[in-house]
Amino acid sequence: MKNAKALDASQFKRNIRSYENQGFVSLMPTFEEQEEDKLKDFIDFKSEDRQKIQKSLGFRAKSGDQDAEIDIDNDDVIADPHFASVLNRNRELELNGKIYKYTEKGLLYTEKDNYNNLLKAANLLIEEPIDCLEPLNFSSLNVNHFAVANCGSGGGIGCTNCGGGGVALTREEIRDNLKVCKYDPNIWDGIFGPSEDCIDNYSDRTRIKTRAWSQNFFVYASVGITAKTQKKYLGAWWANKVDEIELGYSTVAFQYNAGSLPWPKFGTEIQFEYGDYIVNQYGNIISYNPASLNHPQNLFDRFPINNKDGKILEIYLFTPLDNIFNFLGVNYDRTKPLDLTNSDVNKGVQKLVQLGVNTLKSKGKQLNSSEAVIVYPTNNDNTINFLFTNFKEIATNENQIQRTFDWNTAQIGFKTKGKNVTPTFNVSRKYDKFDIVCYGMGRAGSTWRGSRIVLSDTK
Repeated sequence: MKNAKALDASQFKRNIRSYENQGFVSLMPTFEEQEEDKLKDFIDFKSEDRQKIQKSLGFRAKSGDQDAEIDIDNDDVIADPHFASVLNRNRELELNGKIYKYTEKGLLYTEKDNYNNLLKAANLLIEEPIDCLEPLNFSSLNVNHFAVANCGSGGGIGCTNCGGGGVALTREEIRDNLKVCKYDPNIWDGIFGPSEDCIDNYSDRTRIKTRAWSQNFFVYASVGITAKTQKKYLGAWWANKVDEIELGYSTVAFQYNAGSLPWPKFGTEIQFEYGDYIVNQYGNIISYNPASLNHPQNLFDRFPINNKDGKILEIYLFTPLDNIFNFLGVNYDRTKPLDLTNSDVNKGVQKLVQLGVNTLKSKGKQLNSSEAVIVYPTNNDNTINFLFTNFKEIATNENQIQRTFDWNTAQIGFKTKGKNVTPTFNVSRKYDKFDIVCYGMGRAGSTWRGSRIVLSDTK
């Protein structure tokens, strides 16, 4: 899976297709649009599969609902398209002598030679009610059940700023005025963690779809965002290139329970690192000694920053973020807990990033972009926070951009600071809190369409 991220979409599809000669049939399409017979067969499979899921969940989609229409490149259970591609049509995976079967009601897994009992458990699971589904006991069949408990309630709004305008806007103005979708928990997509789709139409037959997800599949966990432009063809949504497509985020924040951390105590000092160069806000150069505790980097074997090439700005705080905001004179509502999806808080984040850019520039260090990650503790040093901001990628004559953060993988492994780390836990390492504010937009001719997603996960 790690290698898959380095491949472009066509090469990844070719790699998956090579396994079909050995009898493997991927859950995701590996054929091309012009192969109409295969496309029609796949649409039939998707339609039948969706009907089975709806029957299991006890509901049917409303007629005319865009989310009920067949999307060739999206699976109804697995949000991460790369992971979905390595599953077969029954959403099964063989790994290290075990069979893993993903369903709309959770994951079932057992030893390879116990496959028949796995199917029995799957049939029993179909009959289970889904209100507040917790992991179930199939020990008599020697089958395990893994589910991210979906107990509790949540809410959200469909969208705001949904209208359009006839005035010529800059790219930044278009980005700032995109429609907004907020995650609304529901039984359809919550079993492995939240995912949210937001759609904006160019016409009845063309659209752009933005997706954000945070899902734990036990053997693989990922957080990701994607924007893709599509056209309706043979009754289903298929990839469609546009003149420009852009994907980005202003906030991607992870909070991990770290126990008692030996976090350095430097008060309101702020350290900015770019490549191998570290300087504080006063222009003093910091000498990092990896054998000592004078810098948080020695903790990152467990809590990674995905910046092994050193091309984004790293900002280290030695006191909670709200203390730094007070120090910098950032205005936000201090009567409420710090909300990283709030626009005033984001302005404070941007002020902190700009301070780093200016400080490094004064030392002759020119940054390639304003992309940054802020690392900071909480008051009692029992959690560590990673706040990523200002990512943006633009492509021309393309139909999709995707960005995945998949550090949480257990059995498949993850990278931290260029080192391979073997986790000591048996399931995917899970952050305690995650927030994201992301967007996707595309231009077809002179027409821009797109949307912004706000999603949180505390499971």
